[in-house]
Amino acid sequence: MLVAVQHHITDSRKWPKVVESLTDKIPTGLSVLQYTPNAEYTMANCLWEAQSLEKLKKFLEDGLRGVSRNEYFVVDAAKSQGLPEMVH
Repeated sequence: MLVAVQHHITDSRKWPKVVESLTDKIPTGLSVLQYTPNAEYTMANCLWEAQSLEKLKKFLEDGLRGVSRNEYFVVDAAKSQGLPEMVH
Protein backbone atom coordinates (compact mmCIF):
# COMPACT_ATOMS: atom_id res chain seq x y z
CA MET A 1 0.00 0.00 0.00
CA LEU A 2 1.05 3.59 -0.56
CA VAL A 3 0.85 6.03 2.33
CA ALA A 4 1.31 9.79 2.15
CA VAL A 5 2.57 11.59 5.24
CA GLN A 6 2.47 15.31 5.87
CA HIS A 7 4.90 16.42 8.54
CA HIS A 8 4.24 19.63 10.45
CA ILE A 9 7.78 20.22 11.70
CA THR A 10 8.02 21.67 15.19
CA ASP A 11 11.83 21.67 15.55
CA SER A 12 13.41 22.71 12.27
CA ARG A 13 16.90 22.70 13.77
CA LYS A 14 16.77 19.02 14.74
CA TRP A 15 14.68 17.80 11.79
CA PRO A 16 17.47 17.15 9.21
CA LYS A 17 19.58 15.08 11.62
CA VAL A 18 16.59 13.10 12.86
CA VAL A 19 15.51 12.30 9.29
CA GLU A 20 19.05 11.28 8.37
CA SER A 21 19.28 8.92 11.35
CA LEU A 22 15.89 7.36 10.56
CA THR A 23 16.89 6.72 6.95
CA ASP A 24 19.46 4.20 8.17
CA LYS A 25 16.87 2.43 10.36
CA ILE A 26 13.95 1.86 7.98
CA PRO A 27 12.62 -1.61 8.81
CA THR A 28 11.79 -4.35 6.35
CA GLY A 29 8.34 -3.80 4.88
CA LEU A 30 8.69 0.00 4.69
CA SER A 31 10.21 1.99 1.85
CA VAL A 32 10.29 5.75 1.37
CA LEU A 33 9.63 6.67 -2.28
CA GLN A 34 9.62 10.48 -2.04
CA TYR A 35 10.74 13.05 0.52
CA THR A 36 9.92 16.71 -0.14
CA PRO A 37 10.73 19.23 2.63
CA ASN A 38 10.31 22.96 2.24
CA ALA A 39 13.40 25.17 2.44
CA GLU A 40 12.72 26.29 6.01
CA TYR A 41 12.07 22.77 7.38
CA THR A 42 8.64 23.73 8.68
CA MET A 43 6.74 21.26 6.46
CA ALA A 44 7.58 18.09 4.59
CA ASN A 45 5.68 15.47 2.60
CA CYS A 46 6.68 11.85 2.15
CA LEU A 47 5.35 8.99 0.09
CA TRP A 48 5.90 5.52 1.53
CA GLU A 49 5.30 1.98 0.42
CA ALA A 50 4.22 0.09 3.53
CA GLN A 51 2.96 -3.35 4.50
CA SER A 52 0.60 -1.66 6.94
CA LEU A 53 -0.35 1.82 8.03
CA GLU A 54 0.14 0.83 11.67
CA LYS A 55 3.75 -0.28 11.09
CA LEU A 56 4.60 2.99 9.34
CA LYS A 57 2.91 5.09 12.04
CA LYS A 58 4.79 3.31 14.80
CA PHE A 59 8.15 3.76 13.06
CA LEU A 60 7.63 7.45 12.31
CA GLU A 61 5.90 8.45 15.54
CA ASP A 62 8.66 6.82 17.59
CA GLY A 63 11.45 8.26 15.43
CA LEU A 64 10.05 11.77 14.97
CA ARG A 65 8.83 12.31 18.52
CA GLY A 66 9.42 15.90 19.53
CA VAL A 67 10.26 17.21 16.05
CA SER A 68 6.96 16.96 14.13
CA ARG A 69 3.24 16.28 14.15
CA ASN A 70 2.30 13.88 11.36
CA GLU A 71 -0.81 13.24 9.28
CA TYR A 72 -1.24 9.99 7.32
CA PHE A 73 -3.50 8.76 4.55
CA VAL A 74 -3.61 5.71 2.33
CA VAL A 75 -3.17 6.76 -1.31
CA ASP A 76 -5.60 5.67 -4.01
CA ALA A 77 -2.95 4.84 -6.64
CA ALA A 78 -5.56 4.30 -9.38
CA LYS A 79 -6.73 7.91 -9.08
CA SER A 80 -3.32 9.48 -8.48
CA GLN A 81 -1.04 11.29 -10.93
CA GLY A 82 2.73 11.56 -10.97
CA LEU A 83 3.54 8.54 -8.83
CA PRO A 84 7.04 7.10 -9.14
CA GLU A 85 7.37 4.57 -11.97
CA MET A 86 8.19 1.75 -9.54
CA VAL A 87 4.67 2.01 -8.11
CA HIS A 88 2.76 1.30 -11.31
